[in-house]
Amino acid sequence: MVHISGMQGYDFLAKPPGLVAGGIANETHQALSNVAAVMKAARNATMDDIVECQVLLADIKEFDAFNKVYGTFFPGPVKPARMASQGVLAGTGAVEIKCLGDVSQKAVPAAPRASSPRLPTAT
Repeated sequence: MVHISGMQGYDFLAKPPGLVAGGIANETHQALSNVAAVMKAARNATMDDIVECQVLLADIKEFDAFNKVYGTFFPGPVKPARMASQGVLAGTGAVEIKCLGDVSQKAVPAAPRASSPRLPTAT
């Protein structure tokens, strides 16, 4: 299982890293893109491997805008279990997402082989 906690709409590749501008839709897109990147790093998993999401919105009135973007990340007929509520978020973000992914059926990637240091030979 992969537990992704407290993902917000931060662009970690920006210089400097920070919360994306543009409100709930952009923040939701960035937060879920971050979740997808974590899932890919975890045994090359995808968003299809997410089994549960818990969502905190700074303003529940923005649920429809959030949900429109959320649906693009889970387009299939089977969607993860989800709970959404209004809450106080860390920082100034509009959305915070916690996900649980099941990677138990994914193959463990082979670890890169380290080269052995050459030991000096006795003369």
